[in-house]
Amino acid sequence: MDTARLAEKLISWIRERVSASGRKGVVLGLSGGVDSSLAAVLCQQTLPQNTLGIIMPCYSNPEDREHALTLASKFTIPTKTVVLDSVYDALLK
Repeated sequence: MDTARLAEKLISWIRERVSASGRKGVVLGLSGGVDSSLAAVLCQQTLPQNTLGIIMPCYSNPEDREHALTLASKFTIPTKTVVLDSVYDALLK
């Protein structure tokens, strides 16, 4: 598999989807896992000034948040954190 070619195709697809939506950027959940990390890096490469990672811990392992922040720092992806513990608790009531 030619990963560079695949990355180019994915970047092109992201650019097309964002353009078709009439938006200027991407907001995505950033968990620190492989899937969200890859998506975040591809979005950052596609739209370097218009990618925002949202970290949404919910009784999560603190290490997950650290992984997300490390990735965001390395690839210059701005982040916002929205702690979902209280939302989760409210849904269970």
